[in-house]
Amino acid sequence: MPKPCAGTGRPAEPGHADAQFKLGVAFANGRVVKRDHTEAVRWYRKAAKQGDVGGQCNPGVAFANGRGVKQDHAEAVHWFRKAAEQGQAGAHYYLGNMY
Repeated sequence: MPKPCAGTGRPAEPGHADAQFKLGVAFANGRVVKRDHTEAVRWYRKAAKQGDVGGQCNPGVAFANGRGVKQDHAEAVHWFRKAAEQGQAGAHYYLGNMY
């Protein structure tokens, strides 16, 4: 059984979107775990599949900057749009910059 994500008390692997998102952030920032942008994107995508808005926006940032994935502006826009559709202000900002 996977260890709980810090602060949530719930395991990230079985499908707790907020824990998955926070684990992605931990990998992206190198907090508690070794920095690994590829692993961060993996966890963001797990959260995104469940509709987590941060999990949808952060892969956009990764694709826009080529962190953990090959740089791909079309893919970045795809993720930013998903988050923007839920009203995520940061996603709107990033979309504006992409265009």
